[in-house]
Amino acid sequence: MSRPPLPDSLRPTLPPVAFRTPSKIDITSQPGFITNHTRGTQDNLGVETLGTHQQADKLIDANLDGATYFNIEGLVKAAIPEDAFPLDDSLFLDAVCDAGLYNKERGRWQCLPKLRKPGEELVIADWLNAIGEAGLALFVKHGIFSSDDKPRVRKWSAAFCNKELPDGVQSRKPDGASFDPLTEASWKVIVNDLQHKSSSEDREAAFKQLHDGAFNILTEQDDRIFHIGLALIGEQFFIVYYNRAGCYRSIPANVHEHAAILVYLVFALALLDKPAVGFDPSITVTGEDRFITLAGKTLKILGPQGREYNLRGSSPVYWRCVDTETNEKFTVKNVWADRSRNPTEWALYERADRAGVEHMPKIVACEFVRDGKALITTDTLRQRLPNPGDVKDCEVRDYMRILIEGHTVPLHDFASKSEVIGAVRDAVKAHQMLCDKAGIIHLQVRDTTVLLDDSDGSKRGSRPGVLVDLGVAKVIDSLQAQPPSRGHKSCFGMYEAWEILTSPNAMPRSDHDLESFFYVLIALCSSCSGNDQGALPREDFDLPKSDLGRWLDIDKTTVGSSKWFVLSFKPKACVDSFDEFLDDVIDPFFDDFKPLLRKLRELLAEVSRRPTHQEFIDVLESYVEAKLHSATLPIVDAENGADEDDERMSDSDEDQFDDDSDAGHTADRDRLPDVAQVLAAPVPRERRESTQTRAAHFSPYTVDMTCECGEILRLGDSNLIRCRELSCSTGLFHRGCMGKLREPPANSLEAWCCDNCKGKKPDRDYKPLPKRRARADAM
Repeated sequence: MSRPPLPDSLRPTLPPVAFRTPSKIDITSQPGFITNHTRGTQDNLGVETLGTHQQADKLIDANLDGATYFNIEGLVKAAIPEDAFPLDDSLFLDAVCDAGLYNKERGRWQCLPKLRKPGEELVIADWLNAIGEAGLALFVKHGIFSSDDKPRVRKWSAAFCNKELPDGVQSRKPDGASFDPLTEASWKVIVNDLQHKSSSEDREAAFKQLHDGAFNILTEQDDRIFHIGLALIGEQFFIVYYNRAGCYRSIPANVHEHAAILVYLVFALALLDKPAVGFDPSITVTGEDRFITLAGKTLKILGPQGREYNLRGSSPVYWRCVDTETNEKFTVKNVWADRSRNPTEWALYERADRAGVEHMPKIVACEFVRDGKALITTDTLRQRLPNPGDVKDCEVRDYMRILIEGHTVPLHDFASKSEVIGAVRDAVKAHQMLCDKAGIIHLQVRDTTVLLDDSDGSKRGSRPGVLVDLGVAKVIDSLQAQPPSRGHKSCFGMYEAWEILTSPNAMPRSDHDLESFFYVLIALCSSCSGNDQGALPREDFDLPKSDLGRWLDIDKTTVGSSKWFVLSFKPKACVDSFDEFLDDVIDPFFDDFKPLLRKLRELLAEVSRRPTHQEFIDVLESYVEAKLHSATLPIVDAENGADEDDERMSDSDEDQFDDDSDAGHTADRDRLPDVAQVLAAPVPRERRESTQTRAAHFSPYTVDMTCECGEILRLGDSNLIRCRELSCSTGLFHRGCMGKLREPPANSLEAWCCDNCKGKKPDRDYKPLPKRRARADAM
């Protein structure tokens, strides 16, 4: 049922359009599953090296292209205005002189580190901390701080100049970092970073290294409005200010001649409250909990739900929240909205809601975020500069929050294979209704926009799919006439259609988004594995060296050409390499997805016609109904022991699925109500041909499983054990038929070696079965 439009009180009021940049779209961000793996402790995909990969610098350069401004006069006081201080800044230099750090008559620092010498990071950190201590003494003297407030002063540390600072999307070693001394240093908590170079020849190198620090800070800290990095180049210094509209570099200044502005900066970074140095002022912190107020509701932030990894642009961040009064679940989308965009995202959501589009989030309210009465916008910096014309082409982005009903989780949090396919099917249905009923094309189908509905009432293992984010969506009827928004846009090469990547003038179509749904499945099946409890990180797979590696390239033509080669049908004289591609990139857990991927590829590769939504939905629907055969034991319902996926396809049935037939399995499935209790390990793919007899004993569709005694084994019997040897001709035994085994195993899942196999060398591929756990335990 569609909802009435939002009341005027819940609609954001747009400020007038100011300065803009030309529309530009680049590959400027890594896929979400890549960045998730780089933040882990294990390099399961071989992607941690992407943090130091040569393309990382290219990604950032592309992100800041056309939005980097040099030699900005008055940048320090524009970034941190004088009214942020409780004291007149004319007192600051005198305080440093009183501390014996600076000689005002000579205009020289008394104990300046050897800035023209490399390796002085530790001394520089001590020097900056001494300046901060002088500021603390001044604040205590004027009654602003008490002597007990010393721990609140942020400190500089050079402890990570030769080792990586943890928790960064990129692996980086800042020469200096300032943070609360009561916290453990990481990219998640540092306030500012520092780069030191002894020679002016390395000025640009320091500038690029500050980009890396800003990228880590603005992506790891979900409460940042802007970031300031400090560079010391010999005896000169400059700052670099980053917000979602671009990057601004101050005029280099001498540390002796411009000591007053340096002291002003160091005092601010050490002593001022966090909102003054770049943090969100609308968040209230109580102990370990964070709260915001939106649409008259007080919401507790439970944690991040997803975000986009880049320096510039809309940079959406999603929070899982709960109403503190009603305990109702909400999702909050924080986004830097392009002021030139028309129609706006919330207007498109309203249009979709009125059209009755299903499997999309329900919008409750939209509000611009304010600091008191002032709108939080990237245009604030320009307005504060003494010469606003220095950044006249800077785009304008306003900080906005969208309140959404319920919670969602990423697709890689799946609990069953059927849940994955069902969620993608639901998202395709939403896309179809968006196009046909609301006249909207999504244009941003990827891993962070195809999600699972995790709201109350959604059962894990069969959660519906949701298509989110209309941040770059367009109205179909006005695609050609509609003027482009001026703000920077990110192009996610991993999910973009090959035609869009290779043809700059290609007009977006709905089948381009259908192709993106296909890539969502490819990315999931290559980056994840799983077991009976759901998703697991994939191990022993080097993604950059696989056939998917070229899809991570910074060059759009390279990515598009590689995709075309994979998708397109080859001439009869050439060998079709699509199956080899699947074998190379798909995790064995998802081997039974390959027939589905082949069918979707056939739809996409057909040159005589374009695929339709309904064709995609029909293929996905048939696969959901097939109840995919799991590579491990299925999940058992904790209450009644029933198997949620008691109808599954075996690997040997792929050909029958290709013929759209599953006849012959129904009778067997009906005779095996306890398939969930089959005590069997999957046979490794490379050993299937040599162990067909053994595999037959463990197929959930095999009925005539017999012990040495000749009796048929009843599946689910807790008195069954299995031999660990894959080549064992029997495999499963009754406990009472174990021959000379003196002590029975502790449970039916414990592996042992039968009398016939004793003395044999243990099979290298053998792995003990995991103990069965009910769903309640798994959750």
